[in-house]
Amino acid sequence: MKNLASKVLLLLLMFQTLAGATAWGQATLGPFVKKFEAGYPNFSYFTSIWPTDTGWWGLFTKFDSLVTGIYFDGAEAVVIDSSFEITSSVSHGTASRYYMGYPEFNPKSIPDGKGNFWYWLPTYTSSDSMRHLVYGKMDAMGQILFEKEILNANEADYQFQFLTLPQGRAVCLTNHLGRFAFLTWLHWVDSLGNVTHLDSTVRITGGYFHSTNFCTYDSTRNVILAPSMDSYFSGFQTYNVRPRISTYTPFGTLLSRKDLTSQLKDNALGNLYRTIDGGYVARIMEFKYDSTSVYETHRPGIVKLDSNFDVVWKKYLFPPKDVNDAFIFHRSQKGDFYLTGWSDNPGWDTVHHRQWFLTKFSPNLDSLWTRFYNIGGDTINDIAQIPIQTQTLPNGDILVLVHNNGWWPPTSQFINYTTLYKLDSMGCLLSGCGIDTTVQPPDTLYPNPDGQLIAYPNPSAGEFAIAWDVNLGDLSTLLVSDLAGRVLLKEAIVREEKPTLLDLGDWAAGVYVVTVTSEKGRIFRARVSVLR
Repeated sequence: MKNLASKVLLLLLMFQTLAGATAWGQATLGPFVKKFEAGYPNFSYFTSIWPTDTGWWGLFTKFDSLVTGIYFDGAEAVVIDSSFEITSSVSHGTASRYYMGYPEFNPKSIPDGKGNFWYWLPTYTSSDSMRHLVYGKMDAMGQILFEKEILNANEADYQFQFLTLPQGRAVCLTNHLGRFAFLTWLHWVDSLGNVTHLDSTVRITGGYFHSTNFCTYDSTRNVILAPSMDSYFSGFQTYNVRPRISTYTPFGTLLSRKDLTSQLKDNALGNLYRTIDGGYVARIMEFKYDSTSVYETHRPGIVKLDSNFDVVWKKYLFPPKDVNDAFIFHRSQKGDFYLTGWSDNPGWDTVHHRQWFLTKFSPNLDSLWTRFYNIGGDTINDIAQIPIQTQTLPNGDILVLVHNNGWWPPTSQFINYTTLYKLDSMGCLLSGCGIDTTVQPPDTLYPNPDGQLIAYPNPSAGEFAIAWDVNLGDLSTLLVSDLAGRVLLKEAIVREEKPTLLDLGDWAAGVYVVTVTSEKGRIFRARVSVLR
């Protein structure tokens, strides 16, 4: 593991330099971190980046420093070459309308599948305080093809998502976050942006707040999967989070609605993907009340569902924390899954440690590795780093847009910009960094209680930290076998406070199955990969 000084020096060098050349789908630049600003320096959000035939297309929202308050005036579409340099830009917006571009853990634009891009920004005019959604399409050069508006009736409407459907159509969900009610409407639009269907039936009545986020299109079944949660909070002490999954046809007809409260109570549910066995996997985030804090704590993870959306197992990544959130769940073209989020101490804690993380899962949902990132090292721990978008290139490289904001302690200057991380397929900022640079999880792990074994790092050169959910001091039996089922190692192990070290350093490279059976017969299992 490299020391902190060398890491900081390496990151600063990468921040200043780009080497190589090449485009989407060809040989690509090595890992790097690049800072993006547009319009008014330090007050802009780079909200999304997408590949084109010749390079990249991106969308900014820009801060208007002449307006009192934190408002955004206009948008800026940018054309980016294969070396990730901005070559041209087109500005949009008028002085009479303010465009909100808050990072919401999802981009503000998306390809329509026909060479153009849907874009959307919540707005309001100077004459009212209600937020309205402006949306439309731009071409790959940033020119507006058309623009529409959805009028909203709440003062705090800004959580929106577009989901591209076949034939250039889309569905737009709008979460209305007013002071007294959370509501959701889903708008189906044709390729020209005209609303063809409206659904507002997803909310549970009776005092619950409702939000729907991160819909996905299941092309195999030709349905839209809309996860949602209805919640009722009482003084941050009583939680009643009720997750559900609604399915729709691409034209808006409701097909089914599944209530998962009994299986995933107090868990927010994210976007779903089909798995290789015909079931689904989704992002989850558990809400827990912490008596030592005035806020709830969160545990991000994933849940495996069968084809009927019943829970098979769930797996949490880290211990509960005030800010320990994962809102981006992405599947690569190769079938791997990436969970992206951010971590922070509470705002009243003077010792911040703000960072973002990336966890990779194989197509069969084994945890492969988790890495934490904090560009610049400890000097900017007061800068919140919030991932906005994750995507993968055909060669396995990973792109992550991260929004940065907060007060810079040495100068008391407010910082607000976006960085683009380009990582290799192992999540490294240095090509070929290897398993030894994988950041280890906390000493005390919180494995899923439903049969999943946590093993880090995975793959590795042979050493794995493993943990399973039984009481401390409980005796268990450890088996390690090959994929043919032949038992290669059997021994008794005791669950301790810290993860148990499994040393396979002298074993041949390959994949092995680790099985732990508790005294009460509970079975925990994971695959691990030994590299040479």
